Amino acid sequence: MSKEQMMPLILNQSFERLAIIDDFISFIWTQRFYTVGDFELCTDVKYVDLLQIGNYVIRTKDNHAGIIEKIQYKRTEESQEMIIASGRLLPSILGRRVISAQTQLTGNVTGCISTLINQNIISPSLASRRISNVIFQNDSASTETMDVQYIGQNLLETVTNLCELYSIGLDCILTDDNKFKFILYDGTDRSYNQSTNPYIIFSDDYDNLMNAEYEKNYEEYTTDVLVGGEGEGINRTMVWASQQARSGLARYETFLDASSAVTNEQIITQETYEKQLEGLGLEQTTDYTAAFTGEVDFTNVVLGVDVFVGDIVTVQNTNWGMMLNTRLIEVIESIGESGAYSAIPTFGN
Repeated sequence: MSKEQMMPLILNQSFERLAIIDDFISFIWTQRFYTVGDFELCTDVKYVDLLQIGNYVIRTKDNHAGIIEKIQYKRTEESQEMIIASGRLLPSILGRRVISAQTQLTGNVTGCISTLINQNIISPSLASRRISNVIFQNDSASTETMDVQYIGQNLLETVTNLCELYSIGLDCILTDDNKFKFILYDGTDRSYNQSTNPYIIFSDDYDNLMNAEYEKNYEEYTTDVLVGGEGEGINRTMVWASQQARSGLARYETFLDASSAVTNEQIITQETYEKQLEGLGLEQTTDYTAAFTGEVDFTNVVLGVDVFVGDIVTVQNTNWGMMLNTRLIEVIESIGESGAYSAIPTFGN
């Protein structure tokens, strides 16, 4: 990607275009599949009037946007004065809401996520909670189902937990009419596991995978969650939530206090209530992490054209005897004052 395509365009909170900053010192843009991406723009302090908290930063030829959440000022030994504006991409606005009412969700996961966003942002009962320009689009074909009860949880944390648990991507773009369009999507399989789409392979054999690092980590692995619901002592409702049957050393346990989930004095049946507790517990189970990172040469495989964040690709390192069909879950793009472009992807589960 060229410097021209990475140039930051600044919008005010009314979405009026203020200026393109073409003489920045550095610009870093990170997009993630399950969770919220972020950005950092370092430039001359002369842009202080443009880089204000709450203003938007977008890249030229891109419909993603970030919200400035932090401003820093720095003076170098050479007396150069800089301003550093940083923040998160648009999905972060979900973090400004909590699930305000007892919400019981049953059925398709994407439909449940839609309900959460609708009830707490698009059409909440309290008018002041509404964000008028938020819309929702489901492009995911996921058939996964859930049965859970929420109240008080942060909306962003809840949605991203569900996305990661059920391998669904979360995105939000700024439309031409200044709407925040939240999108659930699956990503495209471009690995050796399929024969429909052209293969995307990153390999040391093809000289398009450099500075590679592979890590498999079980430190936060959780297979079974003991969920404590309403009640006290021996009368407290306790439910185990497990992704699959594990025993012995293969079983990694933790506890979740879900006492805020209640039966409303038995209006909810005990069977339904226990399923809802189990659903909350399943959100806390975690797989081991397997991540492959490295600098990638996107000369022949163009990011945003041939491959996108969320796609499944093949990563190979012949020296390590390793070949993985894995998802592109993060890309950190950066460009400096000289125009040198770098893209560091993370592949994982």
